[in-house]
Amino acid sequence: MKIFVTKNDVAEQTSDGPALFTNEAETELLIDNGDTVIIGGIVKSSMTYGEKGIPGLRQIGVLGWLFKGQSKEDSKNELLIFITPRIVRLQQKSNLNI
Repeated sequence: MKIFVTKNDVAEQTSDGPALFTNEAETELLIDNGDTVIIGGIVKSSMTYGEKGIPGLRQIGVLGWLFKGQSKEDSKNELLIFITPRIVRLQQKSNLNI
C-alpha cells in the first residue's frame, strides 16, 4: 500500500490570499488485512510572545515593568494517522451496498 499525506496550515495573510505551510509524508508498506498502522512525523511547532499591561503606565521608562507582564508560549502538535485496511471481497461488497 502506498500512502501520501499532506497537511496544510495557514501561515499568514497576504494581499494574494493566505500563505500556506505544507507538510508531507510518504510511505509504502505491507500490512495484513485488519491490522492497524500508525503514521506520524508531521509536527507543527509554534512559539508566541505577548505583552500586556496598563496602557500608558507600561511605557514609563524604569517603572514600566511594574505595570506590564510578558508571556512566552511554546507548543508542539503532532498529527498521527491510524489506518486499518480491510479487504472487501465481491460477495461482501454487494452486501455492503457499495
